[in-house]
Amino acid sequence: MTEVEVLLSGRLIINEAGEWREEWVNRLAECEQLIVDTRELTAVDVAGLQLLIALRRSARQAGKSIRFARPPEGALLAALIRAGFREPDDQEPTGNRDRFWWGAAAT
Repeated sequence: MTEVEVLLSGRLIINEAGEWREEWVNRLAECEQLIVDTRELTAVDVAGLQLLIALRRSARQAGKSIRFARPPEGALLAALIRAGFREPDDQEPTGNRDRFWWGAAAT
């Protein structure tokens, strides 16, 4: 399986979503699995989360997968908590929660 890792740094916010989207689409075309490293993100808003969801959907439609290099932390984790995808003390997904937001691969 061909893997490509993308290191995200800086801000994943509405004003910059278009730039990120173009890069990710190009990277996704190069591989079967895209690995997203978010450790250097300093800010993430709801538009950034929507972009990750759209990227995941695009990967699935193309028969590819996407996953985080490590479980979300820092700015991404804070955004996931604010948006209700995660709880502050969640260590593992429970019930019907989406394992993707804990770092599991999405196909």
